[in-house]
Amino acid sequence: MHFRKEYMQQQLATRKGACSQCGFCCNLLFTCPMLAKKNECIVYGRCRPRACKAFPIDQRDIDEVKLSNATCGFYFQSKLVIDNDSTEN
Repeated sequence: MHFRKEYMQQQLATRKGACSQCGFCCNLLFTCPMLAKKNECIVYGRCRPRACKAFPIDQRDIDEVKLSNATCGFYFQSKLVIDNDSTEN
């Protein structure tokens, strides 16, 4: 995969949930050749490609699935920012 490695690691660290195997993401850019007639991936549990394992990379991917009136099983947890430099007096 040719993604920015650091960005991918950060995003995957905040991604929660699980694939619902709905098949909608398999039809976003093109119809995946591994997708069976009932939107079932024929290689899901055996040798799923890296690009499929990485999806969704960020909230934009989930938003694209929502445009198809589908619900992705993944979501992204907000990053909590803690200011360690502040002091209370």
